[in-house]
Amino acid sequence: MHRLILVIILTLLFSHKHKILHFTFLFLILCQVRLLVIHHLCGTRLGHLIFQWRRRIRQCIGIYG
Repeated sequence: MHRLILVIILTLLFSHKHKILHFTFLFLILCQVRLLVIHHLCGTRLGHLIFQWRRRIRQCIGIYG
């Protein structure tokens, strides 16, 4: 699973020319993985808080992207 994610990240890094896209994709993938891990470890309440936090960051990324 982790190797697959690394392959996807590396593919995105080498296939896109814009640095903003690199970091946006990296950030979104890492957030998705972190959200899944935290959701399974700590339960739904914390997972819900992380989801709201991620939504705010996605709005901020929208300004730059």
